[in-house]
Amino acid sequence: MKKTNFLLMLGILVSMFSMTVVHAAKDAGVCRQSEQSVKTATFGHIDAKALKNLIDAKATFVLLDARGTTKWDDGRRISGAKAAFHEFSAEELGKLVPNKNDLVITYCGAYECPLGQKLAEKLVKEGYLYVLEYPGGIKEWVDVAHYPIEKS
Repeated sequence: MKKTNFLLMLGILVSMFSMTVVHAAKDAGVCRQSEQSVKTATFGHIDAKALKNLIDAKATFVLLDARGTTKWDDGRRISGAKAAFHEFSAEELGKLVPNKNDLVITYCGAYECPLGQKLAEKLVKEGYLYVLEYPGGIKEWVDVAHYPIEKS
C-alpha cells in the first residue's frame, strides 16, 4: 500500500513538473520564437516519409538534387530527381522548372550540406511560390530510411 501511494504521488509530481516546464517555456517566448520563424520563413521543410508518400502517390512536383553535377554528386538520386545547383541562372532553373507555381522540393547530401537550402533560397528569390527543402538528403534517404534510389 505504501509503495502504491508513493508511486501515485511520484506520478502526480512528475505531471505537475512537466506542466510547469511547458508553461515556463511558453512564457519564456519559445512559442513566440516559433511563431516568428513561421512568419518569416521563405520556404518549408519536408521529411523522408512525407517525400516518399508524394512519390508513391505520383503527386505532381519537381524534385531537385542540389548537388548538381559538382564534386559532391555521387551519382545516386532519389527517384525522379533532376540535377540542379544554386549557382544556376534563372534561365537554367526555368528549363528544369518552367512553372513557378509548381511544388519544388530540393535536397542535398545530408543535414550538414548547405546546398539544398541555398537552392531553395535561390528558387524563392527567382519567384517560385511553393518550395520545400528535404534536409535529410540522400544520406538519410538511403542509410536511415532505406528507400530506393536511381543511379545517374
